[in-house]
Amino acid sequence: MKLFIFVHDEQELNLISSLILLHSFHVVQFIDEGTIEIVPNNWMTGSKCFWPPLARPSQIKKLVLLSAEPAGNWRKYDAIIMKTTRTYEKAEKKLKKAMFTSELSSDCSVLSEHIAGPSTLTPKFPCPPVEEISSHTQETSNSAVAKIAASMEAFQRSVFHLLEEIKEEQKELRAMFASNFSQGKHNTELPPDCPRLPCTSPEELSSLNTYLEDTKNFSLMCKHFGSVGGSTMNNVVRRILQSILSNSLSMQYNWRGTGGLKLAFSRFSNICKMLM
Repeated sequence: MKLFIFVHDEQELNLISSLILLHSFHVVQFIDEGTIEIVPNNWMTGSKCFWPPLARPSQIKKLVLLSAEPAGNWRKYDAIIMKTTRTYEKAEKKLKKAMFTSELSSDCSVLSEHIAGPSTLTPKFPCPPVEEISSHTQETSNSAVAKIAASMEAFQRSVFHLLEEIKEEQKELRAMFASNFSQGKHNTELPPDCPRLPCTSPEELSSLNTYLEDTKNFSLMCKHFGSVGGSTMNNVVRRILQSILSNSLSMQYNWRGTGGLKLAFSRFSNICKMLM
């Protein structure tokens, strides 16, 4: 059977990679503040991390769980990614380990004591820049280079840990698929009121996304597509996408959209969540 392709292999890979990273979480250390927090992937931009101006930890945790988009009044802080996980629950476990062990220690600082659960980041506003020439210019430059190198090493470690986690999940998926098929529990029928699949127009795709807003519908569709097999996670996602979109419709989309040339698949948040 021919697998679903989005236009080119590279575009397909970018889409699948974006889906995998869409709801990932990072355990980060804020360099200047010395605190360690859990943040969603979309709060990180390079070596900077957005942080909301809120005082209540419960409010911050809610924003993190929702992977809320950073607002205009959020500040950016220097931060190092120490661990990357696919779920918030796993990130919490990594955070707790960081409180009592040196497993997540970075090259830039030593872990400080930290209370359980997400804490409030207290902003430390930088002093205004002062122009001066001194004999320490070279030392400052070397320190900046070392800081960048340490940030890159931390990023590479986070990518490595995420890949290892994906491999573990692939093993779990294979075992689950094998168990389902051996016990005859796989379900090949769609819910009776499900929109027609595969979708052949943007309007039908939008209707499917709306249909998935209902918790019951979402659960039934997840169970249906949960029986889709594949040797890797990428193969599973491809086959599900093949069931959701027709080939002609898939050619109209990429992940973020391209200024009138391509539509953005990422805006269908419920479909993306189902694929995860």
